[in-house]
Amino acid sequence: MMMKAEVNSDELLADSIQIDNYLKQKKKYCSAIFLQDMKKEFSSYLRRYNQASPSLQFRIFLFTAVYGQKIKRALDESEEVSYVECA
Repeated sequence: MMMKAEVNSDELLADSIQIDNYLKQKKKYCSAIFLQDMKKEFSSYLRRYNQASPSLQFRIFLFTAVYGQKIKRALDESEEVSYVECA
């Protein structure tokens, strides 16, 4: 059981790096495919992040500066952005 918790925390930490990269890239790339992929990844990650313990959430923040409200805000902003605005 301990091994499974470690794997999940490791996966979440690794995924936080990917989310951090999406946050950086969303300023440059606004293709429909990129935005759809980003929304899918953000939603999945946010669901798992919210299920994580507060100590794991804090470790993720220290590791990547990614936190729940930041992801939620980026997800909400991506819903409002039209593809034309990105050009």
